[in-house]
Parts: sequence; structure tokens; C-alpha cells
Amino acid sequence: MRVIRYAIFLACALPMAADTFTVTRTTVEGREMIQTTYQRGNNYRNEIVDSIGHKTVTIFSADPNASIYLDAQEKKYVAISHKPDLLISLAQMISRPPRPVPMRDSGKTVNVYYETVDTGERRECFGETARHIISRERRVAEPGACAQNDQAETDGWYIPFQTPSVASNSPTLHGAYTIGVQGLAFSRFRIGPNCQDRIIEHGKRFIQGIAVLETRGSIKREILERSSAPLDPSLFAVPSGYEKVDAIAGGPAAVNESQRLAEDWTFLQQAVESWFR
Repeated sequence: MRVIRYAIFLACALPMAADTFTVTRTTVEGREMIQTTYQRGNNYRNEIVDSIGHKTVTIFSADPNASIYLDAQEKKYVAISHKPDLLISLAQMISRPPRPVPMRDSGKTVNVYYETVDTGERRECFGETARHIISRERRVAEPGACAQNDQAETDGWYIPFQTPSVASNSPTLHGAYTIGVQGLAFSRFRIGPNCQDRIIEHGKRFIQGIAVLETRGSIKREILERSSAPLDPSLFAVPSGYEKVDAIAGGPAAVNESQRLAEDWTFLQQAVESWFR
């Protein structure tokens, strides 16, 4: 199986410009996970401590361009290089485009209603003013539609993004196309590999900002610490005393040059063969 060579470790998916340090606690049905993320330029470090106390550390280092997986208990690490793969690029260029999957249109409509309520409550969080926002989404499907009736509520406190946020009418559902009008949007929503409904969206879904505390169903997420103070460059390097190995528990295996070349050559052969199937 091909090793995934490219990874992005943006744990909270926040727009970050300067050095950033964030500690987040996520609770799912009583099970707790602590995630600590560091960003310095194009370098990232992600630490996760799960509900049983097991810690994993992943680093993306821009120089050299590699992902590093640390085993803190055993003091071992795996490094996976992100060198350009010329054979892979060639295979992607010549590979036959996949045949379109037959799509069944249900002919039914699903109405999606968005509601955003600003409670007017404010609190100071990490030097910013957080707003208390409650967002609701309700889907009402006609009988025979691919989608089913559903509803969800998100209760959270939000501080502004570091870059300006933009309110959007565009649905986050996987629509094939969208035609937006004032407070209303139409699209096609695919359910599974071969079924789609007609979607009518009512209201607007806003980008709320950075969630410092957010609850959605049984999932609760809270930022415990956040800072933009300068970070130590050593955070994004292998600690001294660690042994380089081919694999660590719970992490990917390293791939040597001969293995990578063999995998890339196989991928190229499959690309050529795709035109004769």
C-alpha cells in the first residue's frame, strides 16, 4: 500500500500568520483528548494525548521537507521525505480520466434551514472579545428523497479570525452546482455514490470565527491556551537522543528509495494500462 507522503497538521484549521501555540480539549461522550499545536512559518508540530494517556507527536518540517513521527516513550522517530516524485507526476498526466459514475436523480427536494442567533452575551478570551452564537441547521426531506430528515445545534463562543471572515450563502453540502439568490440557494446534493436530491437552502450560514468553546451534540471543544509569542525552533526538529527507525507503534513506516521507486513505477504502469481496460 502506498504511503501517504503529504500531511497537513493544522489541528484547529485556524488561519495563522505569526507563531502560534494552542492547547485544545475535545470531549466526546465523556472521553477526553488534549491537542497541542505549534506553528512557526511553514513548520508545524501536533501533539495529541488521548483518553488513556497515550501521546503522539507529529512534526512537519519545511526544511528539510519531511514529516517526522515521534515515539516519546521509546525515544524513536520515523522521518518521511516529501521529495517530488517525477514518475508520479508523469503517471497523473497520462492516466485515463475515471469513467463518470451513473447518477440517479431522486426528483425530490430537501429544504435546509439555517438559523444563527447572537445571544448578545460577550466575554474576554485570550485578549479578544468572544461572542456567544447559537447556530441551528434543519433538513426536511420529501418522501422518497435520498437524504433523511436531520437537525443539529451548535452552541459556541467565538473570537474574530486574524483575517477578515466572510459571510456565505454557499452550502457546505457536497453540491454539484449552486445558484445563489438573496437568502436562498439551490443545489444538487449527492447522497452516496449514485443518488442526488434537489436542495433548497433558506437563510445564511456564517463563518463565526475561532471557536474558543463549542458544543455540538455529544462533542465539546474548548481552547485552554492560546498564544502568539515566538516559538523555539527546536520544537520542529528531532530531539537529541532519539533513534531513527523504520516504523513506530501507531505511526507510518518509512520508505527507502528503492521501495519508493518500485511503488512509483507500479503506479506509472497502472496509468498506462488504464487506457486498455
